Amino acid sequence: MSWEFSNQTVENEGATIHYEVHGEGVPPVILLHGFSSSFRRNWHGVGWTQAFVEAGRRVIGPDLRGHGRSSKFHTYDAYWPAKLCRDILAVQDAAGAAPADFLGFSMGGGLALQFAMLYPERVRRLVLAGIGDKVLRTKSIPMLPSTIAQALEAESVESIESPIGKQFRSFAAKTNNDLKALAALMRGPGWPGRVDEHRELSVPTRVILAETDTFMPETERLREALPGAEFVTVPGTDHLSLALSSEFKRLALEFLE
Repeated sequence: MSWEFSNQTVENEGATIHYEVHGEGVPPVILLHGFSSSFRRNWHGVGWTQAFVEAGRRVIGPDLRGHGRSSKFHTYDAYWPAKLCRDILAVQDAAGAAPADFLGFSMGGGLALQFAMLYPERVRRLVLAGIGDKVLRTKSIPMLPSTIAQALEAESVESIESPIGKQFRSFAAKTNNDLKALAALMRGPGWPGRVDEHRELSVPTRVILAETDTFMPETERLREALPGAEFVTVPGTDHLSLALSSEFKRLALEFLE
């Protein structure tokens, strides 16, 4: 199946945000990718765009700042979650896509959750995948982001001792990412995907979890924070394989239908 699509950009707070628009139909759906990925890698290249277009939906796929074809900054203050949410708001306005369904994975899931809390009138339904307790603000920042940032800044993959750090660095290097920009994003006090401004969630929400997730292993606090959300676990998946799961795709499309 082939269809027309357009590449667009929008300016927001000193950043140029690139996004793609595919298909037609309402309500539109906005797909938010994970850390060190992009719309093309996280969603389009593994069949998500086609699935939504075939279902009669218009797809808006932004590259979050620091990723893909959008602006990249080397200072952490450029990556506060509220700024990334305002980037998404600018894309939504430019694309004429309000209200919209939102689907976010990992970092994109945390941002979609924060966006829905800040701008509930802009969101019809919400699917969050690959997230856990770590997306909620705590008194101290978990050590994991610092470990990943150090791995991104290392001279070589071979010099990295942390298995998780090495995994993130290897993944980021495969798509020719700006490693300094990703490290800055990870070091920020509002590290990627964290909900800094917690408000009651008022939109219908489905949270899709991997059976084993070493990046986001705990969900007890998240379940307490989102009492109205539906939680579903996909058997036989981990954090990275969840995005490729046909069951994840079925659950997302079913909820957003």
